[in-house]
Amino acid sequence: MRYTVYLPSPPLATSVARYWVMEADRPPLTLRHRIVPNGRCKLLFNYGSDFLCQYNHAEPDRLRHGSVVGQMDRPAFVQPTGRIGVFGIELHPAGARAILRLPLGELEGRLAGVRDLLRTAWCRELDERLRASRTDQERREHVERALITQLRPEFSVDATVSRALHLLARGDSIASIVADSGLSTSTFERRFKNSVGASARRFARIGRLQAILRDVRHSPGKAWVQAALDAGYYDQAHLIKDFRALIGCTPLEYFAEESAIAAAFAGVRL
Repeated sequence: MRYTVYLPSPPLATSVARYWVMEADRPPLTLRHRIVPNGRCKLLFNYGSDFLCQYNHAEPDRLRHGSVVGQMDRPAFVQPTGRIGVFGIELHPAGARAILRLPLGELEGRLAGVRDLLRTAWCRELDERLRASRTDQERREHVERALITQLRPEFSVDATVSRALHLLARGDSIASIVADSGLSTSTFERRFKNSVGASARRFARIGRLQAILRDVRHSPGKAWVQAALDAGYYDQAHLIKDFRALIGCTPLEYFAEESAIAAAFAGVRL
């Protein structure tokens, strides 16, 4: 499988974190791949065969055209039906609204068709151009031109939320971050969720779990228990509770099954 990451051009850098391309001519078609929350909303454009995705419903949906993934609150399971060709757009937590143009809390825990949320003609044209393209460079150019026309300055980054994200990444408590904002707890939570797509507490939980996954991936042989302690978990039971809630299994089960396809959909490379 080929997995390649690209950075956005400057006009899009405050909204787009990165692009990635995943391609495979003969993927295993019988395996389901567990996709876990990574703290970012995504746009996914499929220019290969359809994917089956179990997320919105008990029975898998068939994904053919572009999809919007809000902040995930549970795992999704995807299964290719043939050749894989996906162009992924990872959006910054505080910058996604400038492209999606709606309060992101409305998308939490949802996978929707791009055509259901954005202009149908815009989506159809981009879909067709990506399918007709032959190189990553062509696809990037089509995507960037389309995204620039979609940007709206009235949905620019909320400075309070941007600072809150910085403090969360530093490890500050949510209570201290709310106090720093000068807002009431309810006002802070509403602004944070509208800008990021999840509550500050859930976003912090996703960040801690992703820190563990990065640590274990980048340090072969490191025990996940030690990675959990380094990420701020106070005991094993606390970690397993969060894993089951957000990833749907235990750490041992997850690390035993994680695939390159699952990692790619989460925006990382195994």
